[in-house]
Amino acid sequence: MEVGEAFVPVVGGVRQLGAGGAVFRPGATGLRDAFDREFLKTTGSPGRFVGLVGRYGFTAREVPPRSLRTADLCAG
Repeated sequence: MEVGEAFVPVVGGVRQLGAGGAVFRPGATGLRDAFDREFLKTTGSPGRFVGLVGRYGFTAREVPPRSLRTADLCAG
């Protein structure tokens, strides 16, 4: 397996950003908050990120920018 070149498809003139996600039951705020803290630890450190997923071909280039927010991805 290898990581291909990044691209953003355009459908009907609109860029379609792809992003993974995690969902939690309504009211599971403790679990959601714990997930968010650990996710931030991983994506907030390029070295940690690459240490975890580098064997799959990911590099520091794939670390999402710290400024990226869910609202940005959903804005269309």
